Amino acid sequence: MKKVRLAVIGCGDIAKSMLMIFKITRGFEVVDLCDINTDRLKKQGRMFKKAVQYTDYVQMLEKTEADAVYLAVPHYLHFPMMQKALSCGMHIFCEKPITIKNENAYKIVEAADMTGLKIAVNYQYRYDGKCYRLVKAVQNNDLGKINFIRCIVPWSRGEEYFKNAPWHAVKEKSGGGTLITQGSHMLDIILWMNGCGIKRAEGVCRQLKFKNVEVEDFCFAELELENGVSVQFLSTMAAPVEGAVRLEVFGEKGYGEYTKKFVSGVRFKGVRPPKYRYGKPAVHAVQKGARDFRDAVLSSKRHLCTGRDAINVLEAVNLVYEKTKGV
Repeated sequence: MKKVRLAVIGCGDIAKSMLMIFKITRGFEVVDLCDINTDRLKKQGRMFKKAVQYTDYVQMLEKTEADAVYLAVPHYLHFPMMQKALSCGMHIFCEKPITIKNENAYKIVEAADMTGLKIAVNYQYRYDGKCYRLVKAVQNNDLGKINFIRCIVPWSRGEEYFKNAPWHAVKEKSGGGTLITQGSHMLDIILWMNGCGIKRAEGVCRQLKFKNVEVEDFCFAELELENGVSVQFLSTMAAPVEGAVRLEVFGEKGYGEYTKKFVSGVRFKGVRPPKYRYGKPAVHAVQKGARDFRDAVLSSKRHLCTGRDAINVLEAVNLVYEKTKGV
């Protein structure tokens, strides 16, 4: 099997998990690693002993023979790093969000389209089997006309969240708090299942737990989608303990509910949708996404969240920030 040669920028906690996925998934060869933290770089380098190690991403991108780059870096670095990667002729697999500003996301996607390079963004809930089944049930009208949707993302973070990664606390570098970092995963799913964006948004963004940061740790919004569906959406990182993500969809024919904490689940009332499945079995949803990125680079396969798809959720996040009161 032909392999995708991969350069990795960022060797922190998120990259640690993804590097293991690349290690066990056929069709990947990690050839370069880059991080400004030499301890993290050396630690991950033990897993890929043949990979060349860099502390300067520009130097790496100009020297590498990789076909693609995986980015696991602070949000504000996505845009310049993606620009450089595209100028070097490399496909991109990026952690969310695609960028912070809408206009920068369009610049990246348009540049990729002009060169035929592929961009995928790791909104991994699209590859969760239970979540996928609920999405397809909505898209295939199994629940009938959707009346309203309710979603809660009750994550819990401690002081170390901002201490270990200070950029999280700075709005210019992060783009926001809980909504863009945690809540956008499920907002992406809501937009995807409905096939449209947000028409109207209002609500509040607050600092319930963390007072000395620039970003919100609580966001509640009431949304009206372009198709008329009403959505109640709550995202927080200030929950006292980590709770289960819950997405409830109320249709004319029946009800569907997706939950995720340690494992995911889906249940329906009033209807019995088919057991929609996507892709071959995997150790985790992100492995399915990695496979699709591999196949997108090697063939005409389409990743479930392309750069253009990721623009939709970024625009929605920024609209909520613009229209809500508070931070």
